[in-house]
Amino acid sequence: MIEVKDLAKALQGGGKLLDSVEQFLSSSYCGSSDLRYQRARYSAALARFSEAFPDAKKVMIARTPGRVNLIGEHTDYNGLPVLPIAICRDVVIIFSPRKDRRVNLVNTSIWFPPRSFDISGRIRPYAAGNWGNYAKASAQIMQEVSRKALIGMDACICGDIPFGSGLSSSSALVVAVATALAQVNNMALEKRDMAELLARGERYVGTEGGGMDQAISLLAEPKKALKIDFFPLNVSPVSVPEDYSFVVCNSLIAAEKSGAARDEYNRRVVECRLGVALLDHVLTDRARTARNLTMLAGLKNMSVERQMTAIDQLPDKPVSIKEAAKIIGIPLGKFRETLLNLRGGEVVKEPRSGFKVKQRVRHVLSEGKRVEQAVRALESGNITRFGELMNQSHESCARDYEISTPEVDALVDICLDSGAVGARLTGAGFGGSVIALVQDNAVPDFVSSVVEQYYHQYLPKERKDTPVSIVCLEDAIFPCKPCSGVGTLP
Repeated sequence: MIEVKDLAKALQGGGKLLDSVEQFLSSSYCGSSDLRYQRARYSAALARFSEAFPDAKKVMIARTPGRVNLIGEHTDYNGLPVLPIAICRDVVIIFSPRKDRRVNLVNTSIWFPPRSFDISGRIRPYAAGNWGNYAKASAQIMQEVSRKALIGMDACICGDIPFGSGLSSSSALVVAVATALAQVNNMALEKRDMAELLARGERYVGTEGGGMDQAISLLAEPKKALKIDFFPLNVSPVSVPEDYSFVVCNSLIAAEKSGAARDEYNRRVVECRLGVALLDHVLTDRARTARNLTMLAGLKNMSVERQMTAIDQLPDKPVSIKEAAKIIGIPLGKFRETLLNLRGGEVVKEPRSGFKVKQRVRHVLSEGKRVEQAVRALESGNITRFGELMNQSHESCARDYEISTPEVDALVDICLDSGAVGARLTGAGFGGSVIALVQDNAVPDFVSSVVEQYYHQYLPKERKDTPVSIVCLEDAIFPCKPCSGVGTLP
């Protein structure tokens, strides 16, 4: 642990710890961030920590990055691969152990008020959308796997991942709190095991996500994307072109997985489950032998042609619960219990228009193929092909999976008109950000064009309720390179 006064001196550019702090910052941000800015951030977080917890003499630090997913949207919970990178925007946590089980959290942002709770195996959540639920998710799952009662901590959170941007600020917070709790409790967990653990733990907030966000935050490598496979978790680094940047463009339409968009997100999960059940019935009937499909990944070894033939057997129109249960041939009660229940006990409501199964399955299976094709394109240096796959991915996300918005679609078009090789939404959708592939020497002109066309012209005209004038455009649009995963000091 570090003396508070020594850390403060090192962050100001002096003292015995200076070399260690500089090395930590340099390795964490891989030269993709202004280290003076990072020192100022950490200094502000330490000052807030000292203000809130004046009796603490020693502290530790952890930082966990956000991410952008280059391609592979909503494939992770279906057992199919993704291809994300970690970015230099992150969550920093400065923390000190307590002797009791209390967790006290403060935040450098006024938008996130202090939160306190006791660690146990059954921690009662705050109301949906409360930022403290992500810390509770970490604490509960860490307690579940520990053989002893965990002690708590006093901690300050400092994040510069734009909230609601679809860059995984929530999962970065989950990983940060879990990393800190592991440190103060001397828990030895492999990063790969921790990624799988926290993917399960984050379902505490009520979202049926996969494991991409936790895995990339923990396992990311500098200058690499990670092809992540699931069940079991496996990661393969993929080099990205060094003379290109991935430019994040925030639509400023908030994508809140724990808030308003949660029902839509979870409905997609259920629609994929229905697709698995219906495909299992169709393929079993045709082959006269049981397929026993459990997720769409069970079809990944099929050729594209065979996959499309199977998808063609699914109902063209949205299906009701009664219709799907009849096709599959199981009682309605069992159907509801096995297919509509989420892991947290919540039941997904049937939409009035029915479940759109065929479109959802078509997106997931084609997107899984695009990830494999994208890896091959990067490995062969075919940047044009990679850009084409990004564009196809967005089209599929918008039309078949219906997770885009008019603003995001407009922003993708503007990015392509402004010189991007490829552009697509990134993250769960329903708002959030677009990721654009741009050659390094074209980034300044690209940014100027997007700022003018989207932030100064499109949004003020089409979304007068979005106050662009008070948004820091440096947080709304910025280039990034692949960054390293979780880091700790000391």
